[in-house]
Amino acid sequence: MVVASNIFKIFGILAAIFLISVTGCISTLEYPRQLEKSARYQLDIDASGPLSDATFYVPLPVKNGIPIIGDKQLYASDFSKEGFSISFIQTPPGYNLSGFYPGDFSLAGNNPWYMKIHGNTWPVGKEEWLTGNGTFNLTSPLLFANTLYPIGNESILLPKLEFSESAHPKILHKYPEYGNEYFTPAETRQSTMVYAYYNATGETIVTVYILIHGDNYWRDRGDTGGNNYYLDEICGPISMNRGWNKISGRFSVANGPYPDLDQPGWQRLVQRNRSSSD
Repeated sequence: MVVASNIFKIFGILAAIFLISVTGCISTLEYPRQLEKSARYQLDIDASGPLSDATFYVPLPVKNGIPIIGDKQLYASDFSKEGFSISFIQTPPGYNLSGFYPGDFSLAGNNPWYMKIHGNTWPVGKEEWLTGNGTFNLTSPLLFANTLYPIGNESILLPKLEFSESAHPKILHKYPEYGNEYFTPAETRQSTMVYAYYNATGETIVTVYILIHGDNYWRDRGDTGGNNYYLDEICGPISMNRGWNKISGRFSVANGPYPDLDQPGWQRLVQRNRSSSD
């Protein structure tokens, strides 16, 4: 009788574990488990030798004419660093927007903003300024950053030169069994202008690197998911230490896997959030 009782207890425990695992799977399938987004702006100025009386004007991330990264409006205090003075400005010296994207900035509502950085002395090596809006947990995929079409929807670097909007990304692969889809990444070359004024020896090389990185992270059923992102990136050497320098880079969208919002779990989540907002 003791043996039989123990057997029944074992079966009871196994049944409970099975029910917990099944309900857990159902819960996972009912709604996607994780939705996050983040954005960051990074500026590196790297000098191979010491600089003195150094001033740089570098473009800031802009959306709707406001310095902003993701959902965070930017202020000069976000970049404060000992030994440097920081300010935001829209009209740097000798500024000429002729030929820049998107043409008439006043009509587009996207007037560029520049960050002015000045240091009486500038040490050898890389000085970095980094800020972002952190990582946000989301309640709906409708709140994801638009990494497919960031122009007009997300923070970008302005002004742009030698730039044309990429062709719209198209669905490359769709995987219903995994609940995700891939688009054809679209990348275009671009340039922008950086102002520099500094004293240095003739052998000194100064390199400027600017990056906007907008990212979505998601998890669906089990371990299905990943990151999709866009990049707005500029990198190159300063050729004139008394004026404007054209620096090139790339603008890249539709990178990584996207959730298939036609899947039932995602549709239920979208509808639930639409109902709660009505």
